[in-house]
Amino acid sequence: MPNPFEGIVLDSRPMFNGEYRAFIKVLQLMPRLDGFFSIGAREDNFYLDMLYDKKCVLVEPDDKSADELQKYITNCAFQDKYIERNGIHPSSSSISVTQYGSIFPRKSLSETKQALDSGLIICPYTKHDIDRGSWQQGSQMFASACITPKNLIEKYNIQPEFIKIDVEGAEKMIIESLISSQILPSFIQYEYGVTWFHAGVSMESMFSCMPNYYHYILSPAKMTYVAKPIPQYFYGNFIASRFFLGEEVIF
Repeated sequence: MPNPFEGIVLDSRPMFNGEYRAFIKVLQLMPRLDGFFSIGAREDNFYLDMLYDKKCVLVEPDDKSADELQKYITNCAFQDKYIERNGIHPSSSSISVTQYGSIFPRKSLSETKQALDSGLIICPYTKHDIDRGSWQQGSQMFASACITPKNLIEKYNIQPEFIKIDVEGAEKMIIESLISSQILPSFIQYEYGVTWFHAGVSMESMFSCMPNYYHYILSPAKMTYVAKPIPQYFYGNFIASRFFLGEEVIF
């Protein structure tokens, strides 16, 4: 199997890391795809453009980001596009979000540095911040009321075929809740990164909670099947597919 680290671009901008190209490829593979959820939808204009005639629900509890999405939807006169301004959580009625966009506080500097030095964390951004003394645990920024994944589905009367989720370490918790409610989209795109280290979530636990999915790591020109979870924490994007698409899918 190809090395899953090969060709990975440690860049959060989706136009560089393969996220956009991967979605275009999915639309080629499944041209009638309908029902799209974005959970953590800040600046997701690209998906609105690509799915201009499809039903989309965008979950974004940050008021400024939600307002910008709504303005874009209104200006483009898109139909069947909905902004959910609550957070999403399987059991809590409210969440508190840190300045880094996560509901999970960062672990201590010493724990983070130890993980970086041991190779458990592979992240130039974390190393850069620690080396120059700018790394912080972060403070709480805002609180948000929450809706459960199951209630979100019921509220918008939609069975999503594609879910994009970027919630800084809470991805596994939300996906697990959806699957337990028999929500089984064809594709789930999720972000993997150092936030999972702080949340105490491993790639192995994500794979385990999605037993009928094949996981592909994205790079700018292809997505590569990852048969076994990787212990290291590094920045990357994955697409989990209910269908085996081959060892590699070239964009």
